[in-house]
Amino acid sequence: MRPDSTLVAIVKGEPVTLDSSRVSELLDQAVEHRVLGSIRNSLNSGRLEVKEEAAVHSFLTAQELRIDARTKKHMKAARHAIKLLQAAGCDVAVFKGSWSMHVLYDRPTDRVTSDLDLFVEPSWRTRHSDIANLFLPTETEPDKRDSQGNQPGIWTFSTKDLDVDLHTNPFGTMFELDNDTLHHIWNEHTTKGEDFLSGARVPSLELALTQALINYCKDRYAWLFQMEEVRRLTLHPDLDWDRFDRLVELAGTKRVVDASLHSVAETFDLRIANRAGKPSPLLLPWTAPRMTLRGRRSRWLKGRRLIFGLLTFDSWRTGLTKLRQWFAPDATVLGAHLRAVGERDDRGYWHSLASLTVRRAKRLTPPTSSFRTGKPTIGRSR
Repeated sequence: MRPDSTLVAIVKGEPVTLDSSRVSELLDQAVEHRVLGSIRNSLNSGRLEVKEEAAVHSFLTAQELRIDARTKKHMKAARHAIKLLQAAGCDVAVFKGSWSMHVLYDRPTDRVTSDLDLFVEPSWRTRHSDIANLFLPTETEPDKRDSQGNQPGIWTFSTKDLDVDLHTNPFGTMFELDNDTLHHIWNEHTTKGEDFLSGARVPSLELALTQALINYCKDRYAWLFQMEEVRRLTLHPDLDWDRFDRLVELAGTKRVVDASLHSVAETFDLRIANRAGKPSPLLLPWTAPRMTLRGRRSRWLKGRRLIFGLLTFDSWRTGLTKLRQWFAPDATVLGAHLRAVGERDDRGYWHSLASLTVRRAKRLTPPTSSFRTGKPTIGRSR
């Protein structure tokens, strides 16, 4: 569901007086968009006034206890996964939720995350079999491809308590970066963390902002927590905008970055000099307020991701090539994808492509948030 203006105002830090009849609806929206931390902070600071304050605090406490228990389990499993990689000589940088929960938020539980995202050092980008052997039994097919079947850009492995996404490209498979560019980003935009998750590297603020803006676009501008994270990054006092611009130019991500930054700036009334203008006309319709922050998407909204490959490239030829690779990957990539998800790959190209298409169609059904633990019942008859 779309959050109403009241929840957006709370996330922005504005004073709000909430009518009793709207408390349950607001909490439903906050759970779906993963911004319960903003409500707690507003209540504690006095910016949010609500008659059932005690009941709201009770609900938030119950939710936070669940989140805290899951976060502790997440961090323990994350340290174990990182130590496995480091012991094998593979250095990694932690980014996305597992990084931002410790750097951008007052408490880790304010930023909910369900997996561990790691940027693998470039010298290991082709060694997916070696990495797979660390996480998978020896009889399991080690050639993991990303879920869209384009290239081995994201390898996902599941441990007992955690899904680990290993990225050989910090910006995802939409943008193909050569070895020199990847090494430059690794050397210039990741640094060794101080006692952070077993000494893993951490991204620069500029790299984190670029990645967050791309991820916001990739997820169809659907979630308020992503928009809030971008806002926190843009307001960080240590962010170097000139360095950010150089990174965006180097990675070729300007069109996506401009579109996402425009969407966040419009929603939060941010004034970022020379950086919040209108994006490319091709992407402007998708960043309009009526199209963003849809939360759990409908089938059609999730399907919007299919056209981003065409819209986000300055070259139409590149965009069309990426779409072709998505709809009809070559036989090698298609076979690797099917083996990775446990299906046969020996039934011919067209049969295999039909199996992949069926799997994708099933994934277009509206997902259930992994965070949602049940609807609040404050102010409702049971």
